[in-house]
Amino acid sequence: MTDPSNMPVAVARGRSSNRRPCKREGCPRPGRSDDYCCRICRDLDIEFDRLHELYDSAGDPSLSREAWLALSSVSDQWTDFVKARFALHQHIREAGLPLPQLSRGGPT
Repeated sequence: MTDPSNMPVAVARGRSSNRRPCKREGCPRPGRSDDYCCRICRDLDIEFDRLHELYDSAGDPSLSREAWLALSSVSDQWTDFVKARFALHQHIREAGLPLPQLSRGGPT
């Protein structure tokens, strides 16, 4: 099985791509037309920008630090999920099993 930590940056759905990586720092997937791979990455990046603006005017570094750590944790967990899902898809493909028909209603 493919190690998700070695997941190529420019691979999406099993095919290579010349697209730039997703704009969100730490995301291993290629970006789409808006430079993000999905709405969640775009929204996380927007929240980092908003938090940075709040940080500049907060006056209390401990509150800013707590918020930054919490948002960073969410962002890291999303990256871990994306990598784990990629590894699961790779395992299914390598085992020759059929991929299920997934709903396209979600953000990913």
